Order: sequence, then C-alpha cells, then structure tokens
Amino acid sequence: MKTNKGTAIEKQLIQESLNERERKVLHLLFSSQRSDEDVLDVLDRLDPDTEDISFLLLLAMLGYSCAWKGFPEGIIPRLKGIHRYYQVDNAMKFTWLCGILEVLEKAGIRAMLIKGGAMYVHYRQSSPRIMSDFDVSVPADRFGEACALLESYGCIKGDTAAWSAEYKAEIHGRTARLDLHCRMFKNGETADAGVRERAVQTEFRGMKLWIPSAEDMFIHLMDNQIRNLFHDEYRNRRTKWFFDCLSMINARPDILDAGRLRKQTDMFHNRNYIRLALRMFSAWFPEIVSAEAVEKCFPADDAYWAWLCDGMEYRKRYNAVAGFEQGGGLPPKRVYLSARRWIQEYRFMGPEFKEQFGKMSFVDFFCHQTGCRDAAEALKRYLPRLRLKG
Repeated sequence: MKTNKGTAIEKQLIQESLNERERKVLHLLFSSQRSDEDVLDVLDRLDPDTEDISFLLLLAMLGYSCAWKGFPEGIIPRLKGIHRYYQVDNAMKFTWLCGILEVLEKAGIRAMLIKGGAMYVHYRQSSPRIMSDFDVSVPADRFGEACALLESYGCIKGDTAAWSAEYKAEIHGRTARLDLHCRMFKNGETADAGVRERAVQTEFRGMKLWIPSAEDMFIHLMDNQIRNLFHDEYRNRRTKWFFDCLSMINARPDILDAGRLRKQTDMFHNRNYIRLALRMFSAWFPEIVSAEAVEKCFPADDAYWAWLCDGMEYRKRYNAVAGFEQGGGLPPKRVYLSARRWIQEYRFMGPEFKEQFGKMSFVDFFCHQTGCRDAAEALKRYLPRLRLKG
C-alpha cells in the first residue's frame, strides 16, 4: 500500500531532480521537431553568470543543432566558447588517459572505462559533457598492481576507498584526474565478473577500448546517480545524467524493453534505485518512458515505499553532518565521524549488503565502507575522530 509519506518524498525528489527549463532543453535536444518559440522559451531570462555550467553546455549543443535560431547575439559567442573549451579539455585529458591504458594493457591488465569515460566513447562526439575525471575499472585481483603502475607513470595518489583510488597528474598546466575502481557497481560486487564478460571493445580515436555493454551502461547510470541523489552530490550532475540516459535510449530504444530491463536488474541486489530512476523519467519524459511501462516492470510495493522513507532520513542525517545545509563541502569521513549518521547509513544500506553477502553486522559494514581489514584497525584509525553526538 502506498504511504502518504512515501509518495510525498518521491514527489519531492522528482521535483528536485530537474526544473522545468532543464526539462525543456533536454526535450528539445532529443526532438526532431522544435519551433523558434520553443527555443526562445528556454532562453527567457537566461543569466550566464548564475547558470549551472552543465546547463549552459546543453544550451550550446542546442544552439549548434538548430543553427542558433532564436539565440540572442550576445550569448552565442559565450556558449560557443564553453563548447570549444570542453572540446579541447576532454581531448587533452583523453590523450593522457590513453597513455595510462597502454601501460595497463602492456602489463596484461584489462582496463574498462566506466561512467563518464564510457559515455564519452558511446557518444562518439567531441564534447557532449563535462568530465572532471575519468573512471577506469580493473579486475579486483589486479587492483594493487594497477595502482603501483599508475604511481610509476607519475600519477599522484589522492583519496582512497575500499573499492577505488584517486590519481591526478599535471598535463600542459592542467590537472587531469583518474579514479581507479576494482568494481563497477556499488551494489553489485558479485555481478562485476558478469559485467566484464559482457563488455564490448570499440575503437575510438585510434585506441581499442573496453566499455560496458549498452544494457550495463544504462543500468549503471541510473544506479550510480540515484545513489548520488541521497548523498546530495547530485546537484551539479543532474542535467548531464538525464542527458546520458536519454542518449542511451535514443541510440538503443530496445533498452526500455520490460523483459530486458528485468533480466538486467535481476543481477543486482537492490533494484529500488533503478525503480526510482525510471519513475523520475516517467514523470519528466512520459513520451519516452511511460508510467504504465515502469509500473509493469517494477511495481512499487510496500518495501519500496519503506526504502524511500529510510533513504530520506539517511539523506537528512548525511547532509546535516556533512555541513551541506550550511554551505559546507565534503562528507565527514575525512573530517570526523558521526555515530548517528553511520547508524542511519547502516539502517538504509545494511539490508542491501546483507542480501549480497549473507550477513553484515554494523562493524562489518563500517569496515567495508572505510576499507578497514577488521574492527581493530577501524578503532585504531577512526576512534579519535568519532563524535557520539551531532
């Protein structure tokens, strides 16, 4: 049975996921029919100094696709500049990435592009999105070796987690970043081998690259970004996330086949993220993803509404402790630890891990999320930073 609280939370999350003007721009980008009035409508009261940069890049792409009809003369050079900047920026970073992929390949490590890097190849375009870094996945049993190779290549190691490590390097006065992962899906460690088996090799700019299959890529986009929604890391990614998914649907409309989607998501342990993502799409783009199709494929049951309520409580705790409500920055794992936040995180995410691993105590969960080997290491590393209040 639907709960009033659950439906209110879902409505709030959907409204936060896009605004009306962003929806209109995305619709125009994937529509073969558009009028000058439609374009003028999305440009009304445009202020380039305050707009999100991803939204401005989408406007630039719209301008090129409609020959800048309806665009004010003053804004055209600025949008062209944004498009050209990211065209060059992406190309320079990609050239650097190719050197790293060659190093890994020579060592016999099959590296697979995921997230934005994979979409860069899927699009086969010059500057479809802003990429602050590239994400590369390697087999878990070669992760340590791959890290050592990146450091020998001159990359500087930064933040680390149990499943990833950040590296950066200076190239032509710019900072290029790469996140090395030992798995693709945050909720599917046991499914990672299957993702690798289904990976496809494609040639792009003279390089043969491994990327996830279209089906895996689509599920990954939805799963990853809805998780970011609960971490409040979503605000600067929302338009390019919708653009990514719409690009996949536009290229492969069969991805939305109910049987195909169910088969794909059955490999993972928590399908609520996918369910919420598709319900967002049916709310904003009903002509592409119908609400009836989503309900038929992923019916919203009591467990979904309970999960949504727990997710909102976790989100409130996470944001309050991380300082987002006061305009703060990064989550508290690098500053201090809140016992309340970790308990709420375990309540929200623990069932998913229990389903995947068979058991997952709070201590097991804490060690898993922080990359500690056992409880003794966790206490040694984090007890001095633990706050029992706040």
